[in-house]
Amino acid sequence: MQLQIRNIGTIEDAEIHLDGLTVVAGYNDTGKSTVGKLLFSIIKSLSRYEEDLEEDKESNTKRLLNRIYFSLRRKVSFREDINLRAMFRPAYFFDDIKTKGMDAVRERIEFLNDHDILTKIESNHINEKLDELINIISQSDEKQEVIKRAFKKIFYSEFENEVINRYKSEDEKSSIKIKELDNEILSIESTNLDDIELHLYDELYFIDATMIETPMVLNYSEAIEKSKSFFEIRNKKEILSSLGIANIAFHIKDLDLKLRESVYGENDNDLSKEISRIINGNMMYIPKEKEFKYIKKDGKSHKAINTATGIKSFGIIQMLVNGGFIDERSLLIIDEPEVHLHPEWQLKYAEIITALVKSGINVVITSHNPYMLEALYLYSKLNDIEKISNFYLAKDNKIMIQEDLSNIFETLAIPMRHLRELKMRESHVE
Repeated sequence: MQLQIRNIGTIEDAEIHLDGLTVVAGYNDTGKSTVGKLLFSIIKSLSRYEEDLEEDKESNTKRLLNRIYFSLRRKVSFREDINLRAMFRPAYFFDDIKTKGMDAVRERIEFLNDHDILTKIESNHINEKLDELINIISQSDEKQEVIKRAFKKIFYSEFENEVINRYKSEDEKSSIKIKELDNEILSIESTNLDDIELHLYDELYFIDATMIETPMVLNYSEAIEKSKSFFEIRNKKEILSSLGIANIAFHIKDLDLKLRESVYGENDNDLSKEISRIINGNMMYIPKEKEFKYIKKDGKSHKAINTATGIKSFGIIQMLVNGGFIDERSLLIIDEPEVHLHPEWQLKYAEIITALVKSGINVVITSHNPYMLEALYLYSKLNDIEKISNFYLAKDNKIMIQEDLSNIFETLAIPMRHLRELKMRESHVE
């Protein structure tokens, strides 16, 4: 599968193959993380759009049914008209809509008109709300439009309206395309987030994505659970009710939920055992205590917050594997894993990742560390996945494939050369 990016974030141009192991290297602010967030957003919007549509409709319908009921109650004595109360009671009304659809609404409009219950002004007010209800029920289920709505929501959650390339001209379009050979699967074009042209020509291979940005999610799981992502906020009422509650990116909420549910999976696979050997124990979620713990092989346990970040990095992979959340049709995205790993454990981490790829898992990694890059390169050879491993360099607003790593190492070695120059200057001073 090939991802084509034009004028997104800091990226002017990129063509990235997703077939096994994909590594994007480069300095900070070169677009590496944007690639991961893009992929996560696309896959999640395509996998969740039907669920999101139903949740939207149900939430908006129930909200409006309550408004209609309480508006009527302030204008009419339900004690005198029991039938009216029964007919507009939100729970009954909602069940009636599920059975009859728009006919349930039309019946109530006719009832109000026939019985002359309300004044003309009051009737107009209620009828406006009932017309709004019809619009919600009849909201388009057309696949492309539904996906577009889901896509815009999750993009806002991940990028907060800063995804469009800030360096492009006003009339220049941003675009994202996904292809398999000459087959175009998805096309997205936009001048801004409110004006999106989206075309889905065929089903995407991936049905789920998981993004790991930092192992510190284990430290703040309780706060993450209580927070909201913009993807989850569906209307103005929810915006108001969420004031004072932290808003976070959807990929963090998604990862936290998966890790919590991993406890119900299996932990007897070879990869999980190998991780257990490396970290001398296991990371797991303890439902009764509502927290993550590192349990050593000697039986001693520590809260995640008191556990080394390197152990947490391996532990997250272990829990995702145990929970069955990464498989052949899911994409695992890992942003700069080396940040919390000693060089020796960077090698071990690279070994685990390439073993995942060999088992059929597709992995995207961003990195700016030579140890990690070389380890991934060597282990891809040792695990016989070299043919499905692609290395890219993010530089000068472009992401280009590299046939060998020499150009990547040369770029990443620039700070080291500066350090040597400083040492030479210091020696001359002495």
